[in-house]
Amino acid sequence: GTPHRFFESSYEVVQENSAVAMRVHRHVNGLCIVTADVDIPLDTTIEFNVQELPEMMSAGEKRKRSDKMLKGKNTADKQGSVQPSDTLATLRTASGSTIKLPCCAFATVLELNTNLTVELLRTDPLLKGYLAVVLPAGPFPPPTSKAANTI
Repeated sequence: GTPHRFFESSYEVVQENSAVAMRVHRHVNGLCIVTADVDIPLDTTIEFNVQELPEMMSAGEKRKRSDKMLKGKNTADKQGSVQPSDTLATLRTASGSTIKLPCCAFATVLELNTNLTVELLRTDPLLKGYLAVVLPAGPFPPPTSKAANTI
């Protein structure tokens, strides 16, 4: 009964000097769920640093946009387009320092979890505590992620 059975593949990115491990799970439909494994005390501040793609775009338009971004072509507005090193969200620790959570994929952000709380992030990262749903563009996992481990 684990949610992992719904995923085609997953990989983990461990950041140097960080207490956070990022995981990206690819569903059989091609969409990816970005999660974080956090094991440090956090206050309640979670800020998203990217924007979702507007909902009025069709699935085909979203895929074309992702392909252009991967090829390095300039899109009129960068809303929703991310690269693996782009900061998806920023967490503030109880001591006041910040932890940046990268997107870990070349992708288009389809949904941000606006209902995310610190408690959900820590206790239920796969279901209610996910960070974002993204439409990947290119290989999975991305080749630029030297710390990527397939799980």
